[in-house]
Amino acid sequence: MHPSVWNHTDQPRNPNYEKDIVYVTKHLKWILNVIGVWPVMLKSIGEYLSKIVIVLSNLVVFFIEVLYVLHIILEQQNNFLRLRLLAFAWYTLVSLMKYWALTMRKSNIKCCVEQMYADWKQVDLQRDRTLMLKYGKIGRDLTIYSAAFMYGSSMSFVAVMQYAVGSHVDENNRTIRLLVYPAYSGLFDVQKTPIYETVYILQCVCTFVLNTISSGTCGLAALFATHACGQIDVIMSQLNDLVDEKFTKKNYNPDTQLMEIVQHHMKILKYK
Repeated sequence: MHPSVWNHTDQPRNPNYEKDIVYVTKHLKWILNVIGVWPVMLKSIGEYLSKIVIVLSNLVVFFIEVLYVLHIILEQQNNFLRLRLLAFAWYTLVSLMKYWALTMRKSNIKCCVEQMYADWKQVDLQRDRTLMLKYGKIGRDLTIYSAAFMYGSSMSFVAVMQYAVGSHVDENNRTIRLLVYPAYSGLFDVQKTPIYETVYILQCVCTFVLNTISSGTCGLAALFATHACGQIDVIMSQLNDLVDEKFTKKNYNPDTQLMEIVQHHMKILKYK
């Protein structure tokens, strides 16, 4: 949802707050919308779409994980290979747990995002806005780097691996086409068409979802942490102004300014 439709009672002091918010959150919003975690502020079709996306993402990852684990337990006889294959199984399980944690805490994420939007709306000094943009750029860059690393490495591996390994003929004169993540063949023959193609596509989707969870989690932490750092710097600059008696308005009561600084600090302490 575009920031302009968010309902805040206070009039914005920062005329550029919409552009600033889009600049800071755009890439993370794209990532988290893919897995339905970015909070929807107004009840609309987007709220139901996010729930559908969450259910479908869980089903795809769970389906691939079950086939993978069954292959390790029932089909794979080499203990060394079992240990190697367990790495991806644990990674998938941990990613699912992170995904569940994100979905269960969507309301907390929404509160933090609302507070961040309010902070951007209420900044009135260009100096403070510059400080917030500096830290916002750091969080934005961290999100981009984590997404580029995750998608670039894993998705390229999944896409290239099939063609790099190719296929081979087994002792029964059957052409075996390898999958990136071995799948249990006791339920259905994964070598048959279109089962093989379907499983391969689902594995690609599963990899994409897992990468999105990891990059989205890192991006969310970077966004909130850097925003809090920016707010702390803003408070420090306000305290320096208070000590030096540099007030933003004429006839401004220093006690009133100190009270506002304390209230601002209390909001930052609750920002978690």
